[in-house]
Amino acid sequence: MFSVSEVTSSLAKLAAAIEIASALPLTMASTNPANPMQESKPKNPRRYSLVHQASCETQHRIGVKRQNTIQQRKALNDEMRGQKILQQLNDEGVEIIWSANEGAITFSAIMSSTSPLPVFTADIVNSFQSSNVEIIHLESRTGRKKIGFDVLADCVATKQQLIEAANSLTKRHSALTKISIYKKKAEEEEEELWFPRHISDLDKCSLCITKYEPTTDPRHPGFGDQEYIARRKFLNDQALEYKHGDEIGYVKYTQEEHDTWKAVYEKLGDLHESHTCAVYRQNLKILQQENVLGPDEIPQIRDVNKFLQKKTGFELRPCSGLLSARDFLASLAFRVFQTTTYLRHHKSPHHSPEPDLIHELLGHVPMFSDPLLAQMSQDIGLMSLGASDENIEKLATVYWFIVEFGLCKEDGKLKAIGAGLLSAYGELIHACSDAPQHKDFDPMVTAVQKYEDSDYQPLYFVADSIHDALSKLRKFASSMARPFSVIYDPFTKSIETIKSSEDLEKAFSRLSNDLSAINHAAELYRKMQWTTLILGFLTLFVVYYYKQLYEMARDRIRLYRAMRKFPGPVALPIIGTAFQFKTNIVALTQQLFDWGNYYSKDGSGVIQLWVGPVAMLGVIHPVYAKEILESNEVITKATEYDILFPWLGTGLLTSTGDKWRARRKMLTPAFHFKVLKDFLIVHDYQAKVSLSDRKMCYVKF
Repeated sequence: MFSVSEVTSSLAKLAAAIEIASALPLTMASTNPANPMQESKPKNPRRYSLVHQASCETQHRIGVKRQNTIQQRKALNDEMRGQKILQQLNDEGVEIIWSANEGAITFSAIMSSTSPLPVFTADIVNSFQSSNVEIIHLESRTGRKKIGFDVLADCVATKQQLIEAANSLTKRHSALTKISIYKKKAEEEEEELWFPRHISDLDKCSLCITKYEPTTDPRHPGFGDQEYIARRKFLNDQALEYKHGDEIGYVKYTQEEHDTWKAVYEKLGDLHESHTCAVYRQNLKILQQENVLGPDEIPQIRDVNKFLQKKTGFELRPCSGLLSARDFLASLAFRVFQTTTYLRHHKSPHHSPEPDLIHELLGHVPMFSDPLLAQMSQDIGLMSLGASDENIEKLATVYWFIVEFGLCKEDGKLKAIGAGLLSAYGELIHACSDAPQHKDFDPMVTAVQKYEDSDYQPLYFVADSIHDALSKLRKFASSMARPFSVIYDPFTKSIETIKSSEDLEKAFSRLSNDLSAINHAAELYRKMQWTTLILGFLTLFVVYYYKQLYEMARDRIRLYRAMRKFPGPVALPIIGTAFQFKTNIVALTQQLFDWGNYYSKDGSGVIQLWVGPVAMLGVIHPVYAKEILESNEVITKATEYDILFPWLGTGLLTSTGDKWRARRKMLTPAFHFKVLKDFLIVHDYQAKVSLSDRKMCYVKF
């Protein structure tokens, strides 16, 4: 782990190294607005991207670590008076010996020799025992290239005992070719990098260490403009003075700055409908309706924060430029976005080689108003806390390619979701065109994608939706090795680290105490019985199918009202008239006949019956029967006919609707009174024959 003083002392070197690095502007636009895709346009190098910054930080940290090892080796060499062991000891071994205190060290030593194994092993054991080094485990293997042997020894010793044992071995065993010392893997304590634990700790993450100043770089659009340089310095100094808890001050922008804002605002407005995603357009419209964003005046950061706090809990914090990748990502974990307060130069309103306030307000603010993208940004921030340099570089790359320059699919077209595109006229057109390559967003692939820093990107990543991007990002997070997890507490705006089951229990306890609603729900769940579960299920069922249930209830009420217009026996809810039915089929037939005669006395000729919840109308008078049978509207068969479909299909008897209307004409001759009269004679005769046969069968049996 590096001390604050070590890192701080190297910041100047890092800034100087980045100052001469390849140019990486954050956003860009065409030099010819009328034809942004013109082939002859000069390249606008993109200066100081987050990806480039993360890569520089990784190289810087490696350099600092190597420099520390060199200094430690030199100091040990002086302390040990040039003992031979230091020439053969690996860098980690030097660091272990240097940082060891007076207590015991648990370590693993790998030693190599060209001597026979018995001789080599005996020298190791004798050297270690004579120095009081405790050997816990010993094993051997053939050396590399089948030359000599390697011996692994797991040991416990003090710093002085380790030095004496190693020195003794180098003197005793002249064939020793290498000795390496490592921390014992089973007990190794992972190095934990510092990261902010509370939102106030972001005061330590707001130092701008990369500079692209109009005072020194002739490629800057404001180079040599003393008025612009002085204005920029004034705004940066104000941002540097801000601390957590301070009220963000009101900035009185100049008319020239308002004009620059308006030029960009109106130019980008021409592309909103055709090139930006629906989420951006919807939130931008709300921002405009609530007078947070408008073309005539540059919004104040504190006014924007009031809007974002209500929408997603995000807030903007003033800073003086592009931060280190680690600090920038850490801020996102607290739903804080570090934003510049200065504007691009008025002579180049549609191209900014660095982040500026226009980029933050027109690119990021509408997207941070969306809950899903706000959550995705915070998830990236939480993943970065305590992450290795390698993973920081991957996260910065993923953030850059999806949050800054990402695309999504809408209605079969490519639309921008990245803030870098949403605030850059020229690249917005380029990214959504057929000129660059487009790939499906996959964090595993995106994290190692090389970033183009000399011109517009040749490749952009496309998500199916913001929700799709968030889902893939969370899956990607599970693949990143980290010895702990983190939980953000929105009430205290702090980070909880989870390293063990005890930490997890504490986190659950804290959440249970703070989130009273969830705690109450959990208590109810523990006490819930089967009856409550069923009622809950029914409630969810009603909520989900409320429209269908409403229509069903409405139709049923209409049916009840219509049925009350007809006479009939008393019906009870659910069971209807069935409770009065005779159980004998002959008696039931006579009962229905008597009901018909009784309830048709008033001349209606129709009675109502309820068989359970099923409503039925009995037609008694021939006049009404004739009316129904001849109707071209009442032609739908009752649902009782459905039981015949498996056997009869939709034939003459079971057909309904228009098919029944066409086929019933075939039945009319069959029901002529002359035909029916002759049919009754034949029917009665055959019935007597059938009964006689059944009686004979019964006697024979």
